[in-house]
Amino acid sequence: MIDKKDYEARNVNEVIVEFESRKTVQEGTKIRFKIYNNSKFTYLLTKARMKFENNIKNEYGEYVNSSKLYLALDSANKLNSNLMLDGIEPNGDGYIEFIVPKGLELNKKYFALDSTKMEYEGNFAEEIPIFNFFKIPVEQNKGVWSIKALS
Repeated sequence: MIDKKDYEARNVNEVIVEFESRKTVQEGTKIRFKIYNNSKFTYLLTKARMKFENNIKNEYGEYVNSSKLYLALDSANKLNSNLMLDGIEPNGDGYIEFIVPKGLELNKKYFALDSTKMEYEGNFAEEIPIFNFFKIPVEQNKGVWSIKALS
């Protein structure tokens, strides 16, 4: 019998996300992030998206979100699909990538680039010894990477 307590998290489980690079490719601009898994469990990414928004002042002097744009994870990318299927090993790292399509101009006229965020969700999981490659979630994880983290 496998007891849930055998797989409970006993240490702080966290992932750290850092901006890695931005590169022009044939499809547009590739934005790459590095994810560090600082736990003793495998980290399985379940969802990630980039969020661009613009806040403007209305006639009452309040800031209102006037436009939002979400970029989904590039699902055709092998790096991204590996993070969802195999995950990041304990105390390991991995990469995720987004593609900003050609023709989509992210300029200050429409978007406040300093409020760009990358939102992600995942699970810390443990492989069950009886079934190879079968992982059970032991803890959920959500986070937001903000461009303000660079400063």
